[in-house]
Amino acid sequence: MAYTQLTDTIKAQPKVFAALVAEAATDLSKFRQSGIVSSSPYWDSRAVGEGFETTVRSWAPLYLGAEASSGDDSDNEIVARKVTAKNLIARRFHRVLAYAAADIVQDAIGADPLEYAAGQLARLWVDDEELMLLAMLKSIETVGAGQFVKSASRTTGTIDDTNKLNPKTMLSSKNALGDFGDNIRTWVIHSDVYTNLQMLEPNAFVPLSQTSVDIYRYLNKYNVIVTDRVGKDTTLPAYPVYTNYAFGDSVFGYGNGGGSAVVVRDELKGMGWGQETIVSRSTKILHPMGFDCKAVPANGVSLTNAEIAATGSFTLSAERKSVPLVIVKTNG
Repeated sequence: MAYTQLTDTIKAQPKVFAALVAEAATDLSKFRQSGIVSSSPYWDSRAVGEGFETTVRSWAPLYLGAEASSGDDSDNEIVARKVTAKNLIARRFHRVLAYAAADIVQDAIGADPLEYAAGQLARLWVDDEELMLLAMLKSIETVGAGQFVKSASRTTGTIDDTNKLNPKTMLSSKNALGDFGDNIRTWVIHSDVYTNLQMLEPNAFVPLSQTSVDIYRYLNKYNVIVTDRVGKDTTLPAYPVYTNYAFGDSVFGYGNGGGSAVVVRDELKGMGWGQETIVSRSTKILHPMGFDCKAVPANGVSLTNAEIAATGSFTLSAERKSVPLVIVKTNG
């Protein structure tokens, strides 16, 4: 039976299964495929470990800072400019997911059971990663008295185009980054906002590629990710406030510190027939570049999403405009 083959295979090849889950998560993650989240062997190496605290290196961009003139005075020497680096304080996340083996394989007829199961668990891990990332953005929203936030919304009067996300408000929003504004590549928006943009220009959206995971190209300029998890504040029903995110590349770094998978059987479940559960464990780093995270988990092991989202969890340690991120509030 497929059920027995699946769990037996996971037991025999737990590292292979964990690797399949990690690979599938990379393919399914809209934030990684769009370039908002980047990874590297260095980040993976920093994610390995037991404790919750680690550091990651951030390289500062080179700026000229002085004229590059030359001359024939033998007493003058050229000054070599150095690439500077800073260690950012980051957090490891130790997380666990569980999935009933029978639930995974009931629709796996005709598919490779191991790959199918890995894909299903990967979807859960991608959801977990997205919720973590949005929790971090919630905390970043409060950094520096809201210096990452640009509000176009209103709470009285008549809502017009200046209060909604459209090409003009997109253009004005990126000015928060000054001469770095053209680094904005991707917008993450609510489905209501997406629908409004479609009504403005029905043919403005095309799939980024045939293989992309629900990423669209807007006006041949921006990538767009649609998720209702970004938030819609309906405190004033007539003036809903949507949170939109404008990102450059590599706003977040990701490191895979390793994963494991075990099969646990409870013989008392199912009226004595037993039930097998796949337990998937992951150690990772997900960290916004240019920030320190000094929040301490209450359980001493790993921060919860509520702890991640709390005010003060992240502090800015880089120049504002070097972080290609703008949080834009609109009424649609």
